[in-house]
Amino acid sequence: MLNVAIVGAGTMGNIHASCCRDAEGVELAGVTDTVPEKARALADRFGGRTYPDVKTMCADPDVDIVAVCVPTPWHCETTIEAANRGKHVFLEKPIARTIDEAERLVQACDHAGVKLFVAHVVRYFQAYIQIKEMIEAGKVGTVGVVRALRGGPFPRIADNWYADRGKSGGLIVDMIIHDYDWLRWCFGEAKRVYARDLGARNLPFIDYALVCIRFKSGVIAHVIGSWAYSGNFRTALEVAGSKGMIQMNTDECAPISIEMQAKEGGGGGVAVPMIPIAKSPYLLEWEEFIQWINGTCEPRVSPEDGVEALRIALAAEQSANTGQPVNLQ
Repeated sequence: MLNVAIVGAGTMGNIHASCCRDAEGVELAGVTDTVPEKARALADRFGGRTYPDVKTMCADPDVDIVAVCVPTPWHCETTIEAANRGKHVFLEKPIARTIDEAERLVQACDHAGVKLFVAHVVRYFQAYIQIKEMIEAGKVGTVGVVRALRGGPFPRIADNWYADRGKSGGLIVDMIIHDYDWLRWCFGEAKRVYARDLGARNLPFIDYALVCIRFKSGVIAHVIGSWAYSGNFRTALEVAGSKGMIQMNTDECAPISIEMQAKEGGGGGVAVPMIPIAKSPYLLEWEEFIQWINGTCEPRVSPEDGVEALRIALAAEQSANTGQPVNLQ
């Protein structure tokens, strides 16, 4: 049995605590947070003790895994502290705020010989897995253009760190990094990025961005991110190829459909709805992480994947700030 300690008792800390309750082979050992009442509430709900700080938690010989669920600017120092104490690390995305920080924490885990799992959870959503499999099977032929949408209300928390772009990077870095990672998983390395957002307008508690990515494979992706919705969180995806189009929209009753072009040309395609299997992607990533630690599988997300997704995100942030495209590699 592997014992997990969680740093950060916010939304993601609670989600991962529930996964530690439900997953086989792990249990929650404890939690720490800068607000002791939040740590106590999480521990009361899911079990485990509370720690006064990260150093005390990481010094506990009974802890095997540290789940880092703190704001992005503290990912590097928290991960390095855990690695130096010989703990495996489950790290929320984005991997860090800068490439230098990302590379330092990866090196610390490598040097310590511990596993580092970067939680790019979209790779574990059944709908996105299914669409990737359809692409690889050639269902829509050669892919030319992809359009992705990810949006919801502005994340408001006590200290409003999401509103501080220096800390969060806005939704370009924090939220739609999910889409950069999935797109790179499907289509390979990015070549060029161009982005526009609302940053210069300084609108309170609202953000919107369009990021265009050209991949070395020739695929062009348009990624829209929005923290302007007042309702539920939603995602959408269109993958257009030489034979047809795959569409996914979480607002629809049947979220995935594939429309094939008629062999004679023109329209007339039939939409075939596909319903994803219902299992928590957060639990799936924990199950895979546990299997990796136990030596029974390799994870679909590597530390290097976390670094490269951040590289795309930072290029998009730079492009939005300068109004100029940014070349990668």
